[in-house]
Amino acid sequence: MIFPIAHRINDHSYMKIEREVGIEFDVHAYGDKLTIAHDALQKGFPFEDFIQLNKDRFLAINVKEEGIEEDIIKAVLDIGKSDFFLFDVCFPQSYRIGKKYKEYIALRTSQLEKPDLSKCSLFSSYLIIDTFDGSFWMNEKDITEAKLLGYKLCFISPELHRPIIGDHLEFRTELLKYKSILDNNDSILTKKVGLWS
Repeated sequence: MIFPIAHRINDHSYMKIEREVGIEFDVHAYGDKLTIAHDALQKGFPFEDFIQLNKDRFLAINVKEEGIEEDIIKAVLDIGKSDFFLFDVCFPQSYRIGKKYKEYIALRTSQLEKPDLSKCSLFSSYLIIDTFDGSFWMNEKDITEAKLLGYKLCFISPELHRPIIGDHLEFRTELLKYKSILDNNDSILTKKVGLWS
């Protein structure tokens, strides 16, 4: 079944989260270093220290700045870690670096963004499934096709949007209807980790 990924863990709050729960965090460049911070031009938590402290859990890395993707991937691989993905990478960058690092690139889809998943599976292995109205918009056919193409799915829970859209409990109920199709490579990005643990 799917596992939870705790949203926006950009500081020492990772210490309060069970190790079987993944964490999502934001990465920028700060000078010539990578840093963990949601907003640009902040010094933040040193990236290399942060990933070392969290190397025993799944990492969902939100890339906040174009051009640092390969540095992020190489740094994570250098500590012997392979269970992670990068997301919010612009499409041209995903295409370019996905040729070499396909297994670490997540592509975004939503009711408003519907790329050709078959073609995109050549340079991405994860699929971020967002919602812009709070609904669980995918159906069994959509999920089955994505899984047959080899994608690992990460659903965005509606409570992450500001203002909050939809009902996260209703979203959960709809998502769990498809638990027989999903597997332990699939995840939910959420602020409500307890609902999914």
